[in-house]
Amino acid sequence: MSSIEDKCAEVFHPSEIIVDELEARGWSRSYFASKMGIGKTGVFLLLSGDITVNDYVAGKLSRAFGTSKEFWLNIQKEYDGND
Repeated sequence: MSSIEDKCAEVFHPSEIIVDELEARGWSRSYFASKMGIGKTGVFLLLSGDITVNDYVAGKLSRAFGTSKEFWLNIQKEYDGND
């Protein structure tokens, strides 16, 4: 008999989802930086997975993408739980 853990979906780092979303929307990194209200270095760190999605970052992501903060916080939480 297999465990529930064997049936769980693959979990991705939030940065991978952000990169996919940028591509789907046709947004450049510069445009994304302006939507987020952060510099290009901050975008680089976010997209490379060097920044953890906390409440502050989730708020900026939610405004940029039109999602909820909880969406991004939950993605980070799921990822952290699967390290």
